[in-house]
Amino acid sequence: MQGPVGSIILPQKIYFTIAGAELTPEGRRLVDQVAEAMKQSTNIRVEVQGHTDGQGDDRVNDHLALRRAETVVGYLVSKGVERPRLLITILGKSQPLAPNDSPRERALNRRVEFRVLNDAGDGPR
Repeated sequence: MQGPVGSIILPQKIYFTIAGAELTPEGRRLVDQVAEAMKQSTNIRVEVQGHTDGQGDDRVNDHLALRRAETVVGYLVSKGVERPRLLITILGKSQPLAPNDSPRERALNRRVEFRVLNDAGDGPR
């Protein structure tokens, strides 16, 4: 879990399948937690960071990272979180959690992470 800002704690990562941008049942459960926390802490904004594994073309990976982040943002909005409180950042394969040497390691890199911004006026829009 990520450290709190005010009273909010968010799950660290939502994982995705190879070349996938659909939320799994576990992913939906975790994003539901984020939505509830954000509805209770209306003064915060959240950066939604899209990541991929290290395989493939940078341009393709960046597009996939965007699709993953947009999926999560769309789901949050469908649960009642206001869109202006969500910032999408595309990191693609630039910040791996693990080496990309095995399928298990690559799976750790296919994710969306959340970063809590200090308040609703923090960061770029």
